[in-house]
Amino acid sequence: MKHILKKFLTKFQTSEGMMDLINQAVVPPITEIKNINLNDHIILGTTDKDIFAMFKLRQGNQYYILPEPDLVVCLFECGRQYAMQVPDLRKKLIADLANTSDTMKNSYEFFSTCCLAVIPLVNALESFMNRMIPEDFEFISEEPQRKTIQNKEQIERNLTFEKKVKEVIPAATGKNFHLTFPDKYTLLYNLKQLRDEMTHMKSYHGGKGLLTYEDLYNTAFKFDYQAALNAVKFYINHYVEKLIEPCTCGADF
Repeated sequence: MKHILKKFLTKFQTSEGMMDLINQAVVPPITEIKNINLNDHIILGTTDKDIFAMFKLRQGNQYYILPEPDLVVCLFECGRQYAMQVPDLRKKLIADLANTSDTMKNSYEFFSTCCLAVIPLVNALESFMNRMIPEDFEFISEEPQRKTIQNKEQIERNLTFEKKVKEVIPAATGKNFHLTFPDKYTLLYNLKQLRDEMTHMKSYHGGKGLLTYEDLYNTAFKFDYQAALNAVKFYINHYVEKLIEPCTCGADF
């Protein structure tokens, strides 16, 4: 998979006449704007008729205006870059086992690269799922003698990954991914489980009382990163068409 086309939030096109008016507007430097509200957005007109949402970056008393990147796409690209390296590192780890020095180095490099692939991919997936929940959405769950209603913020904070995929997102969008694409859902679920194991590693003492993470390393070694990467892309694009798409330059990075 080639590197992903950069996307920015709230990008839309306008007419040439409107763009001319925007480009003619005189905007004071951000440092001259008094009582600035950091919750406001600023728009920027570009020559190709696109308008982007902007955000303010603060460093000390200085403010800078930047186009706001789509962090879901950013996280996915971060995970993609490392996931693409895993197959070669796996081969290298096995091929160099006769050399103790190389093996020690390779064992570190392999697992750290796996983590750098898995964690941002799941973060991209979970961030995207939260985005798909409308601001005014309420999730109603009924249990014996109890009815619970949760708003968007409560859903984001309290409900599990599985609950969101199987119940919340289908209720919010009308699309039931885990039933339509069960094999791809299994890949996403396994990816999430691996992320959790990597993030909240449990220590285990083997038969001789020695500390070991052998099971986790073996799981990371056998995991199909390419399939999981494609499943995350497929899930996101299933709900927002072409949000994740390759850059037209065709380069790997």
